[in-house]
Amino acid sequence: MADLATSLTRLFVLAYMSQTVSRIGERLIPQGVLSRRARQILAEWISTLAGVGLTFAADADILADLGLPFQPQVIGVLLTGLIVGQGGRFLTNWVAGLPKGGRGTDAAQHSGQNSGAPSQPRSDGEGN
Repeated sequence: MADLATSLTRLFVLAYMSQTVSRIGERLIPQGVLSRRARQILAEWISTLAGVGLTFAADADILADLGLPFQPQVIGVLLTGLIVGQGGRFLTNWVAGLPKGGRGTDAAQHSGQNSGAPSQPRSDGEGN
């Protein structure tokens, strides 16, 4: 399993590239040929296709890196491409929704609920 920070960095780079390809594609369409809404839809499709294509080229599979491998692996790469194709803002929100904490943390800590254990005072001298 690849280092998660490296995997996330790769995804942000791919998302940026996908958005850039989408913007270039949108600019190639002459003004007045499509309605504003049609241009937005086309830009979303271009971004999604670019995201999927880039993740296949980079063999990026964030789900496998998170410990959720799919068989065949192409499914994980495709799903990663769909996430990347939505752009950097979507990817930022998706990553923010991932559980936080290291090994040994339980679901109650992830959800913000008290696990029943008494809280420990901070030892960094700053108090609570």
